[in-house]
Amino acid sequence: PYTGKALADDPVMALLIVSNEDEMFPRVLDSRYALPPGLRNDVQALWNRWLVERYGDRAKLVEAWKAMGAEPALSAAEDPVKGTVAIPETAHRGRIFDFRRFCAAVQRQFAQRMTSHLRSLGVQCPIQHTNHIYTPEGVFIMADADFSGIHLYGPYQDGITYTVGNFSIIKANNPLAGNLWHFPAAGLKGRLAGKPFVLGEWNVGYPNDFRGGGVMQGFAYGLLQDWDCISYFCFFANPKLWQPDGPGVATSLESAFDPARAGLFPAIALMFHRQDITPAKEAVHQRFADADIEALGKEKGYPAYVWPLTKDLAWIPFAHRYYLAPRPVDETRGVALKGTGSELESAVQKLREAARRDGLID
Repeated sequence: PYTGKALADDPVMALLIVSNEDEMFPRVLDSRYALPPGLRNDVQALWNRWLVERYGDRAKLVEAWKAMGAEPALSAAEDPVKGTVAIPETAHRGRIFDFRRFCAAVQRQFAQRMTSHLRSLGVQCPIQHTNHIYTPEGVFIMADADFSGIHLYGPYQDGITYTVGNFSIIKANNPLAGNLWHFPAAGLKGRLAGKPFVLGEWNVGYPNDFRGGGVMQGFAYGLLQDWDCISYFCFFANPKLWQPDGPGVATSLESAFDPARAGLFPAIALMFHRQDITPAKEAVHQRFADADIEALGKEKGYPAYVWPLTKDLAWIPFAHRYYLAPRPVDETRGVALKGTGSELESAVQKLREAARRDGLID
């Protein structure tokens, strides 16, 4: 509206996301997002077609799922050739694992087609397929995109109790506590090797006594991790705040009338663009191949959220840059984490030595 240009040509559109905070697998299985019967039938038809393409017939499917620990593999009425294999509703070993693969394949194909369509319309900016990964297979949905990323927050308004946790980012992020749910460890599943990383949303909600420092700490972690972009959310969210028919209510994340956050914007922007904090010297690449995903899928069952690091390694993002590597990477650029036992212990020991050398840990 300001330049008169088509949106595809307007520099106001810096980045584009095909699917916001979404992945097909949890949406189909989560009762809160129940599919309409007609759409669910379509998904089941696609699911059975995928099983036939993968296994050929009922006997081979039964054999494969039994090998994954499923017993019974199928009910008497189920046959992929007839389109009667049901969408999983429980942590059925073979069925749930293959359904995750199926959902990832469908979403990846959709994202590729949508990206091609957007490019045909003249869109020039980088395009991301989804900014949240919920399953191990989701890594490969993001692997074809122009950039990787995720949305993360400090404490903010809970959707059930409508309260805001009054704790500091520093306390929640104690690396020795091994908490994988808090920032920045929770963002590790969205950082892919060889791709720019965008933290598409970041904020600390009101009321929180530590929100000013917390917002700034988020940008500081981003500099340490050498992230490419952090997008602050948000300045205004509720239009009723400035409409004459009522005062409205500010949301937890709105910052326009909160000097503890909005007053820091110039300083935070300057800190980030000047690169006041040097990126961590050591890079950690955690390999993520098909075999690793299969092992993780069998171990986690449902839901199979991606937590690449164990609690014992949750300190890594406080000392080193971290990348998921769904494809082979140049290991000379950093330490590669793979395997178990002595091999993994050796790699972790190298990381600890590097962190001590840089004065990051004792």
